[in-house]
Amino acid sequence: MSGKKILLVFLCIIVLSATLTGCTSKKDYDALKKDYDVATANLTSAQREYATLQTQLAALQKESDTTKATLQAQIDSQTATIAQGSNAAASLQSQLNTVLATQVKFVYTFKYGTQQLSWNLSIPMSEYLYYKNKARTTGSSAYTAMVMDNHGDSLLNVLVQKIKDYTLANNLKKTDTVDLVGAFVQSLQNSNQDPGTPYDDRALYPVETLFEQGGDSEDCSILTAAMLQRLEYSVVLFVFDNPQHVAVGIDVPAPGKQSWEYQSVKYVYLETTGHGWVLGNCPLVYSTLQPTIVPLSK
Repeated sequence: MSGKKILLVFLCIIVLSATLTGCTSKKDYDALKKDYDVATANLTSAQREYATLQTQLAALQKESDTTKATLQAQIDSQTATIAQGSNAAASLQSQLNTVLATQVKFVYTFKYGTQQLSWNLSIPMSEYLYYKNKARTTGSSAYTAMVMDNHGDSLLNVLVQKIKDYTLANNLKKTDTVDLVGAFVQSLQNSNQDPGTPYDDRALYPVETLFEQGGDSEDCSILTAAMLQRLEYSVVLFVFDNPQHVAVGIDVPAPGKQSWEYQSVKYVYLETTGHGWVLGNCPLVYSTLQPTIVPLSK
């Protein structure tokens, strides 16, 4: 209600009061005038306070609108950044998937007897990285698990089948088949060429050795043992401490050849590093030593 309306109502009340009572004394009039002046002053103060509050409210509204606009801009910016990050992550994942799906083709060329053989094998990057990141222990306690690990059998069995086919086509004896496996592993281009080179005590799984095309005596012996196991040979590993070296022992008849006995069975020595080593021929440095024999369960 406006100030004029309030004043009019107040005067009406005075007139009505005077009419009803017949007259108003000066004392009563002065009191009413005083109340009127106080009410008018209070009304004026309230109007000023109301105007001030309106000004403050307008300022707060403006500040709120500005803050809201700033926050909305920040939200929009962050949303755009998140979208860009999400797109970048999706792109990287796509690239990673492409890399993991890549088939790396290897051609292993080696000499067996008078023949030059060439075997192909495609290894998925995902398979290699699986083994590269696979936890492993060190030392001979890990050998059995690494030889018997079957995650990569689809790859190993490609080579095993090539060996079987060649054995059948050429009517090889069991000892000749062992030499075929030995010639293949010894031919890996990145293998230690000197059988006297100590191993590094971080053994590789067979698929790693095939992918990296070689390794030390630990790695080559694990690969050789894994292939012979899948060819249904009974094998052990010969582990020498000083100097450090690992070789393979195979349960095949080879009279007069270097062997060591384990649980009443003679296992014939097969060197897996260097070149030209055949079943039963042992580097002189190891021939007089007693190795630790690590059995490999079927």
